[in-house]
Amino acid sequence: MAIKLYQYNASNYKAATDFNYPNKMQSGLFLHWWQEGYVSMDTDMAALLNPLNENAFTKSNADGVAAVKAMSKAYYDEQCVAKVAETYTIYEELKAHRTNDTAVLTNVGNIVASVMAERDALLDVS
Repeated sequence: MAIKLYQYNASNYKAATDFNYPNKMQSGLFLHWWQEGYVSMDTDMAALLNPLNENAFTKSNADGVAAVKAMSKAYYDEQCVAKVAETYTIYEELKAHRTNDTAVLTNVGNIVASVMAERDALLDVS
């Protein structure tokens, strides 16, 4: 299952409920709505939805990825903070910066990188 970023004309489709969906779908299909105009879904889901919606979904490009990243920045910043907070208190993180504790700082960087990797997995345009 390859997840890709697709775009659609947001002036024709204002909400997810404006699209036609099949009566039955197999389990395991993936669909993630971003801001108006963008959706991440696996290629099997796109193959189901496109014929029902006059081929409304087209694979996005680097501009689409940049738009989604900009729009979702605040959300993913919060996710990074929450994931780091599962391991370190704010005082431990500040101490690591103050004392240049490379072990803690490296781990914080790895935690942030894992959150960004999850996001980026939804933004493939190849």
